[in-house]
Amino acid sequence: MAYAGTRLILYLAFEAGNPNNYVPVSASPSMACAAVRARVSVLTGILFGVAPAWTTSHADPVEALRGANRSVSGRGSWAQKSLVIGQTAMSIVLLSAAALLGKSLRNLEHQNFGFATEGRYLVSIKPLAR
Repeated sequence: MAYAGTRLILYLAFEAGNPNNYVPVSASPSMACAAVRARVSVLTGILFGVAPAWTTSHADPVEALRGANRSVSGRGSWAQKSLVIGQTAMSIVLLSAAALLGKSLRNLEHQNFGFATEGRYLVSIKPLAR
């Protein structure tokens, strides 16, 4: 999906206007990155699949079917509590990082670099790739 989106963006940005445009960006996926993503996905699936199964395996089936262990009280296993705490901490860190990145980009957009831009023209030359 990411590869197709990248190809679409490059097509719209460079190739849609003129067929002689040269695109200096390669959108081919890296196999090393794909392998790392696959490993992380498998480990995440195993971790978040085994943890609930582990806590469920220690419950009495009859009591679990009756719903006796379902309560609103704070009696949870250490695995449940640690997963919830870890997920909350990770969410807070990622939200904070996203907010800081957004603020930095907004500051860069309004940054004055000391160039006088009034009365200036922007010219670009795109030589043909042969």
